[in-house]
Amino acid sequence: MSRSRIAMTWPLLAAALVAAALALGGCSLVAEDPASSPGPALSAATSGPLQVSAAATLREAFAEIAEGFERETGVEVLFNFGASGVLQKQIEGGGPVDVFASAAPRQVNELVAGGFASAEDAATFAANRLAIIVEPGNPAGVAGPEGLSRLTRVATGNLDTTPAGAKAREWLESLGAWDEVEPLLVYGENSAQALGFLESGEVQAALIFANEATNATGRVETAYVAERSDLPPSRYVIVPLAASNNPDAATAFVEYVLSEPGQAILVRHGFERWE
Repeated sequence: MSRSRIAMTWPLLAAALVAAALALGGCSLVAEDPASSPGPALSAATSGPLQVSAAATLREAFAEIAEGFERETGVEVLFNFGASGVLQKQIEGGGPVDVFASAAPRQVNELVAGGFASAEDAATFAANRLAIIVEPGNPAGVAGPEGLSRLTRVATGNLDTTPAGAKAREWLESLGAWDEVEPLLVYGENSAQALGFLESGEVQAALIFANEATNATGRVETAYVAERSDLPPSRYVIVPLAASNNPDAATAFVEYVLSEPGQAILVRHGFERWE
């Protein structure tokens, strides 16, 4: 499990009840209403380091958030960034993680169903829209999704483990364009790798989340962002884990992400507030 700086379970009966709830219509256990917080519980966050597993699209934003959190609490934050689905499996396998930040509710819902986290502790903290990102100057002349079928190679994330890949498929299927574009797709293990395919010239466009272009200003540009009316944005969810070795600091980190300073950092890095 690569790292970069920049189990306690519920009773079996409770887990079974939660799993049954998930099976009924694929309902979400995590509330959609955005949570808010005045800031971290500073007096509680006294130990560390804190292990945070987070979606790859959060790399730059969370690195900046960690700086502010560490200044205020003295708690060191260590990150493991990757595809949300891969991080989920690592947690289920017993990985030592205190906080999980996913690019979609599904992974958090499944962890809740397995007793790895509590739905009451989970919170929506950001939104991200799918975008078509291209080389500077847009040499392929892509103006929207209808232009993708004219290309030779298009990158996106793994369909099974990345919310960006799942969103890309959902969008293309809704437009009736999946059968045309699917043969052109090149899959990255996460959004960062899909972006790398574009930057290296291996593909002509990337179907990934919009904030990736913000973090790569000058190296790529955004050709099109999916309208909310056509494709709901991905809802980012964060949760402290039940087996955390540092539960007070984990809760404080979640509260810092939800605080106004944390939200301002996310917006600066291309995310939207969940409304």
